[in-house]
Amino acid sequence: GSLIKQCSNGLDTVVDSKFKPNKADANVIEAIKLKLLVRKSIQAGDKISGRHGNKGVISRVVLAADMPYMADGTPIDIILNPLSVPSRMNLGQVLETHLGLISYKWGLEFKHILRLHDQLNGNDSVVELARLKLSELYPDSDFSCCDAVSVMETVRETCEGARFAC
Repeated sequence: GSLIKQCSNGLDTVVDSKFKPNKADANVIEAIKLKLLVRKSIQAGDKISGRHGNKGVISRVVLAADMPYMADGTPIDIILNPLSVPSRMNLGQVLETHLGLISYKWGLEFKHILRLHDQLNGNDSVVELARLKLSELYPDSDFSCCDAVSVMETVRETCEGARFAC
């Protein structure tokens, strides 16, 4: 109880804890094992790895204001060396990057539709626009038979970005 509270300050999180009686050593009453998840700020020289087998070392950390941004003002979180992608022939990483950007752009469109719906108090033309956009995103689904509440709930779920599987 109190030992776990001591170990888990604002940055650390206790992932797992085990309390076992220790029968091997007579001098030890209980063995306590804690697994900690420690969160630290990144700094130059830290090693990073991705889920596609790519790995690297952080060369520089800059302020968010000094990072480049896209044409619409969207900030960029991280810049990877482009030479690492073709060297490993990592098609999954390239697809994930592009599909992630497409998903993000779709999410912005659906956020705009949701904002219009809220501002116009559920106007039917906004629901029809939502049906049209959902049909573009999911061509195999028929949204014409769905009621307005279901359509707008789907739009609300899609605001975080469209889901892709490849």
